[in-house]
Amino acid sequence: MVTRADKGQVTVIMSRSKYINQVMEILGDSTTYKKLKNDPSKRITNRFSSLVKSWFDNGIINNSTYKWLLMTDGNLPRCYGLPKIHKPGYPLRVIVSTVDSPIYNVAHFFHKILSESIPKPASHILDSWSFVNRIHGMTIEPSESLISLDVTALFTNVPKELVMHVIEKRWVLISAKTTLNLQQFLHAIDLILCSTSFRFNGQFFEQFFGCLMGSPLSPTLATLVMEDLECSCIDSLPFGIKVFYRYVDDIFAILPSDKIQEVLDAFNGYHERLKFTYEVESNNELSFLDTTVIRDGKDRLKNGLRTGVVYRINCNDCDACYIGQTKLSKHRSGVNHEFDWHNVDVLHEEKHLKKREIAEMFFIKRNFYSINLQRDTENWSGIYDTVLNNMWY
Repeated sequence: MVTRADKGQVTVIMSRSKYINQVMEILGDSTTYKKLKNDPSKRITNRFSSLVKSWFDNGIINNSTYKWLLMTDGNLPRCYGLPKIHKPGYPLRVIVSTVDSPIYNVAHFFHKILSESIPKPASHILDSWSFVNRIHGMTIEPSESLISLDVTALFTNVPKELVMHVIEKRWVLISAKTTLNLQQFLHAIDLILCSTSFRFNGQFFEQFFGCLMGSPLSPTLATLVMEDLECSCIDSLPFGIKVFYRYVDDIFAILPSDKIQEVLDAFNGYHERLKFTYEVESNNELSFLDTTVIRDGKDRLKNGLRTGVVYRINCNDCDACYIGQTKLSKHRSGVNHEFDWHNVDVLHEEKHLKKREIAEMFFIKRNFYSINLQRDTENWSGIYDTVLNNMWY
């Protein structure tokens, strides 16, 4: 069978029987899932139809919202797995797609209310690009380390009691964006969190703990729980954390090297279902999201963080220049160039790797003084040779 990887634009081919066995092994976790005897679609559809109708009858929602939320013939969510090719053994991430299900529009309705009413914390990063902009040029002391933290299977481990607590805690903000009262709001959230049945390989299952990975509301609820978690854990520490940024459950931090275990213990002690793993920088580098953070730019851009670009660095002493990402250590030792790392020119931006490699070779060919070894295309198809060899004409 053909599927896609959990991260990155990568196509994965795998044995169908192995795929099914891997998903079934995950669904066999009795602390999170249980198998159902019958299709619960009708029961769930009736449950949400009654809820939405009661809102309309009591003047809580208008006619257009009522028609949008009401679903009389929804499909049961379907489950599938995406291989995590960046992890050993290529484990699967289980996704439960709620599109066209009875809960999808209602979940999106509450996602919109929460996302519009609650401001983002100082630690929030929108994506890797915003992370790059915020971390750029930061100074790191020798006694500090770059680390990343990650919750193990966050969505299936978000406790419902914590979800209810974060909503009650922020109700003053939320109430400004909804006509529901607190009791009605919490009842609807509870109903969504309890309507977690799905289908896989012709069988019916229910996820009875956490949030569905595939519901539009789940990332919002998980983020709010993580926000309270980070505040509580950081406040409990007897020392400060220099830098702390978070994308849902992916955390980047700069902290004293001898305090890493203390931080990990604090985060792992917040709730028994929320457990963190961590990674410390290696060789002055740490991967985070789809960037590589580099604390010493000897062979790369000083900030080490600008992704998806082709760049040029000029020599301080002569007309030579270096383009792209080729290692400079051998060239330095042999020719003794000193490059101007403080003045880097970005020549081209391209997120797609192969397109970026082609653009990189284009700029190398156009620069007579480039010192690149030009080995980037050794494994390319011969169809590129004619074009690349005539770039400078």
